[in-house]
Amino acid sequence: MSYNKKIRVRRIMLLVSICIAMLLITIFIENYQNKKRTIEYKQKIINLQQANINFSKNNTESDNREIKTYYISADGTSSDGTDINNPMSLKVANQKKYYGNEKVLFKRGDIFYGTINFDVEATEEEMFYIGTYGENEEKPIISGANILVNNSAWVYDEEKIYKIDLANYSNFSGIGKTYWEPYNIGFLEDEKGNIYGKRKKSKELLEDENDFYCENNYLYMKSTINPSQKFGKIKFVSRNNLVAVSSNTILTGLNIQDTGAHGIVKKNDELENVYIHDCIIQNIGGSVQTASTFTRYGNGIEFWNKAENTLIERCIIRNIYDGGYTVQGNTVQIGFFNNICSDNIFINCI
Repeated sequence: MSYNKKIRVRRIMLLVSICIAMLLITIFIENYQNKKRTIEYKQKIINLQQANINFSKNNTESDNREIKTYYISADGTSSDGTDINNPMSLKVANQKKYYGNEKVLFKRGDIFYGTINFDVEATEEEMFYIGTYGENEEKPIISGANILVNNSAWVYDEEKIYKIDLANYSNFSGIGKTYWEPYNIGFLEDEKGNIYGKRKKSKELLEDENDFYCENNYLYMKSTINPSQKFGKIKFVSRNNLVAVSSNTILTGLNIQDTGAHGIVKKNDELENVYIHDCIIQNIGGSVQTASTFTRYGNGIEFWNKAENTLIERCIIRNIYDGGYTVQGNTVQIGFFNNICSDNIFINCI
């Protein structure tokens, strides 16, 4: 081998050695960073759990600010809500602003027709807490249902088809008129808890008993008799996200049910440091998301595009049209880190 060839071989071998060394260094740095990140994330989860323990005891004081606990009941009339003997309504609660270390507590055994959409300003060090109070063992229910109280509201439309005007709220009790497509029905539920979700794209497709179709303010149902005669008290469930959760929030002890959209979603674009545990999330989804393609949807818990450091534990999630729990998105800037869903029970979820 000539001298010049030997030089070239040695240069190539040196270059290969440098590349291998750089690769090994990169792998070492990546492994180190991953281990460090794993330790940090594990600690963040421990911090969430510890914050929950702290809230179950007494509130800690913040600098120069009074720490408040708010109470909500189904028949609450207070404009303040800080007296357990004089609670406020969910409607009033949604009009307030809440800060770190504060609590909002729902009365156990009560049913709240409406959505939770609190304005929260909290930090990882001083979190916000949503929980329960009272002696009743039943979890407070957050419901998106309208309940038919006038059986004669059904009108015989044509052969074996009945229709009902969903805009006539005098015929209903429950959540009432909401801001988002109140006539976009996901499913109906009878008084025994049976769910009827066979919604059709057009009236002409109503073929089988209990098929239904929505158009403008009306719902049409295929039925041999007045639907109230066979179903009893009927729940009509439309498109609402029931709970919008903010960053640095602990949510526990609620029974979230009856919506055609999602059970729990994030309130803002950014979401981090959220702990949801010991909740029931059930009877969710079925409304139409995209009319042109008749795309139906509805998740139990959905974090969209971005979420970091969230923990879902010991929840029962059942009867969900789409996913029981999902982190998903539609942009190139999707960022999901340290989102843990463990020790939950999923029943009848896709």
